[in-house]
Amino acid sequence: MNHKILSVLPDAQKMKSSMRIMAVMDAILSPDWEYRYYSYDAYWGSDEIMASMRGSDGEHYFALFRGNNVIIKGLERGCPWIHKRISGVKGEFPFETLLPGEFCDFFSQPAFLPEETSFCIWQIENENWNSLYELKAGELSILESIIHGAEAYASWAKDYYEVELDVVELERIFQGQPLNKEQYMKWNPKLNWEEFLKEYESIL
Repeated sequence: MNHKILSVLPDAQKMKSSMRIMAVMDAILSPDWEYRYYSYDAYWGSDEIMASMRGSDGEHYFALFRGNNVIIKGLERGCPWIHKRISGVKGEFPFETLLPGEFCDFFSQPAFLPEETSFCIWQIENENWNSLYELKAGELSILESIIHGAEAYASWAKDYYEVELDVVELERIFQGQPLNKEQYMKWNPKLNWEEFLKEYESIL
């Protein structure tokens, strides 16, 4: 089941690009950071980029990029927490012993809420995706917008922000077409352009 679920995920570079675009779109549609789902920090650390999603119900993910490598952990409601999913594990467990060396320190970072984890996946140098445990059908649903791109994000934004986005236009952006001020202001006429540019620099 792992292979089937993980095989639909894009590679690290495409995933990074999609997460960046979703963070830009959220910054446009919701100038107030508190109400956004998607965030992206291009200067998280030395040669590190961090992207995240946080839902109002506590669901979330954190993605850490180092070069061509990426690791993602998240919490999906209705899924067992990770310490209950690894055979023989009881109570505290050094999960980093099961991670690739490139990310052995990942769970030691409090900002990533290591105690609130129901999945953890990674990709090293464009190899196949791996998971900390056996995935089941329906898991990783919070990565849908990353997997399905513009169409999925537009559908989600319609429900959450109550805004209609042109999927064709949005798809061009997901494919790398540069944005311009006219497009930004069309999506959110109340956008504070100067404030947005400050955030835009931290995302890109």
